[in-house]
Amino acid sequence: MPETTLPAAMIEYLAGLWKLENREQAMTTSALASYLQVSDTAVSRMTKRLAAVSLVTHLPHRQIGLTAEGRQQGGRLVRHHRLLEVFLIQVFGFTWDQVDVEAHRLEHGISEVVGDRMEEILGFPTHCPHGDPIPAKDGSIRGYQTRTLVAGEVGAAYTLRRVTHNGDAPLLRYLAELGLRPGVRITLQQRAPFRGPLHVVVGDQPQIIGHEVASLLWVEQA
Repeated sequence: MPETTLPAAMIEYLAGLWKLENREQAMTTSALASYLQVSDTAVSRMTKRLAAVSLVTHLPHRQIGLTAEGRQQGGRLVRHHRLLEVFLIQVFGFTWDQVDVEAHRLEHGISEVVGDRMEEILGFPTHCPHGDPIPAKDGSIRGYQTRTLVAGEVGAAYTLRRVTHNGDAPLLRYLAELGLRPGVRITLQQRAPFRGPLHVVVGDQPQIIGHEVASLLWVEQA
């Protein structure tokens, strides 16, 4: 199926499913509705439309499956979005809390030719500024063995790999102030009980991070 034949709304749903699948999250009606911030009814209606053109399949327990074509269409949009985020930072000088909104405005207008050219200019990046993998043209991704910082071991050193942000610009600005960007080294020094704060060293700077924020930070043992 050519990349220009689907309405933008349909591809948005496919991209949402692609992200849930690649994060090994439940691909249910409610999970997709929560991610896209729409109603369960809207997801059900769109799922029927996507199933009618063989892009998704209905599975037991309200699970939704991607067909090979649906996965390709969704992955293509994710690829263009994340390449645009890198491009907007490296070429236009945007900050990482600004690029999600701007990339959403541009992603549907990017052809494969433009996407390939951006990738080449950027030096074939493997991850977006927030640490999410950029799918290759064949759909493959480079991942890490990660866990959330709240699940880390006290005394261990980690590398921050990905931030779950869902477009939350104030959160990203706050993390930037703390030096918490993908690639930084974090040492977990102390974790308070009962969902209390975490005492960490970010680079060489001591910081205190709330439990909720730490649950959004995905780290790999250094």
